[in-house]
Amino acid sequence: MVNKTKILLTGSSGQLGQTFLNLEKDCDYIFFPFSKKSMDITDYDLVEKTINNLLPDIIINCAAFTDVNLSQSLFEKSNSINNLAVYNLAKICLEKSIKLIHFSTDYIFDGKNDISYSENSIPNPLNNYGKSKLLGEKSILKLNL
Repeated sequence: MVNKTKILLTGSSGQLGQTFLNLEKDCDYIFFPFSKKSMDITDYDLVEKTINNLLPDIIINCAAFTDVNLSQSLFEKSNSINNLAVYNLAKICLEKSIKLIHFSTDYIFDGKNDISYSENSIPNPLNNYGKSKLLGEKSILKLNL
């Protein structure tokens, strides 16, 4: 029997998470899907315990607070999910030598660029959703992941 790569998938009930789960039948990976109902990624102790129990090779973080309009009035909640929880995931991944895959958004840019954006483009979010996602990216980079 071939050892399959174990992937912990956060945000599994969302559109991106569902796309990954559809890949499972066609690849040599085994997914451990967690929706926001089955694992609140802002609960550090729960996340750490889950990771310790599963010992995944990779974590794919599809969890995010994506309601752009609601982020304007609920920045603390948006930041908690899109930044602070991401930092905690990255910290655990660093400590346990787990690969982390995390997704950005075009909302970290202001849309004023005349050419395509790249990883080296200077971000300038115009709303709290973009700000919280950018802070999450910076949190990962702080840990040098």
